[in-house]
Parts: sequence; structure tokens; C-alpha cells
Amino acid sequence: MKIVPTLADAALLMLRQTAAREAPPRPQATPALTPRSIDPRHPGAAALLGAVSQGPGAADRATLNDSLFSVNRMTGETLLMRRAEQLGDLFGLERSSYDTFAEFAAATRAVMVKLTANPDDEKLIDAIGARLKLAPETIALLKTQKAPDLLFRHIEHALELDQIGVSLTSLVTAAEDLQGDDADRIIEVLLDERSLSAKDRAGRTPITVTQDEAGLYRVGGGTRG
Repeated sequence: MKIVPTLADAALLMLRQTAAREAPPRPQATPALTPRSIDPRHPGAAALLGAVSQGPGAADRATLNDSLFSVNRMTGETLLMRRAEQLGDLFGLERSSYDTFAEFAAATRAVMVKLTANPDDEKLIDAIGARLKLAPETIALLKTQKAPDLLFRHIEHALELDQIGVSLTSLVTAAEDLQGDDADRIIEVLLDERSLSAKDRAGRTPITVTQDEAGLYRVGGGTRG
């Protein structure tokens, strides 16, 4: 027996056919990368194989770790350069007068060498003492004793370097080579100092970036103490 569709059934069928014709085509799914599907002769095969072997999101995690390290490094270098510029200011040097920061740091070292070689340079001692805002009797004592190390200790105290165990010589050496081992050490010290100072001032633990045993950089802190 032939079944004759009702008017409602016919209308529903027409709607389904119209929707099927007007629906946008489904995008084809990107085939999943597997070690077997990667041609080892391809220039980027090594990087792709590494990402696949570490699982989904491995490349994103690596990028995040690199970014966090770069931010930390940039901030640390800024802190180091700021201290070195403060030292240069005390010696009457202007950063803008030098093409590179290394040249500025070398000029700072030259002033220290000059003070060591000529501890009786009263004009230079007067100028530095005035910038340090030392008492007149302290400046007079520095000129009488002719001890540049004593003046350097006053400078270290003014720059708060004595509180973190950094000498003027170490600071200048680090400033001359911002990518060197001395710079790495002082940057770490300055970052630690900034974190502790932030906690003391704000009463909460600052956000820090640390490296775990696997070599990954993680964000921590940020909780109220």
C-alpha cells in the first residue's frame, strides 16, 4: 500500500532539504601530526618531532617559559643599569654622553682608578661628597685621610649596595658586560632584593618567576601575607 505524506510531513521534508543546501561547508579537520607523518628530510622536522613527542601544548609552554625568562632578564638588567647610572651620576658622568652602556661603565671605572691613584684629588672628593650630601666634616676627613676605600664605602652605602653584598668594583664589572657572569650574579641579587622590598612595602608576596628541576619557568607568589 502506498503511503501518501501529509501536508505537515511534506513541509518538514522541504525545510530539511533547504537547510542542507544553504548550510556552509564544514571545514576539513587538520590531520594530526604524528612522528610517522613528519618527513625527517623537512628543514623543520626536528622542531616538529620535538613538539609532537612532548604532547599537545608543548610548544606553547616552551614559548611561555622563554617569554618569562626574557622579561625577568630585561627587568634585572634594568635594575643593574639603574644602579650603575646612579654611580656614574655621583662621579659627574652622564649616560647620554656615551654611545654604549659599556663605554659609560668604562668611564665610571676610570674615575675609580683616578681616585685610587690620586687620593689627594680634593676637587674630585669635594664634588663627590657634595653629590652624596655628606657633612662638611666628613668630606674634610676623607681629604685628610686620603683613603679612597673609605669614600667607596660611603658610596656603596648611599646606593644601598652594602645591604646586598655588592661592591662598586663588582657593579662596574657587571655594567661593562651585561651578558657576563658578574652581571648574572648581580641581576639575581637585585631581583631578590626587589622581591623582598616589595613584600615589605605592600605587605604581600610579590609575583616571581622561578625555575624548577625540569628547567621550566613558573609564576608564583601574589598572595597577601
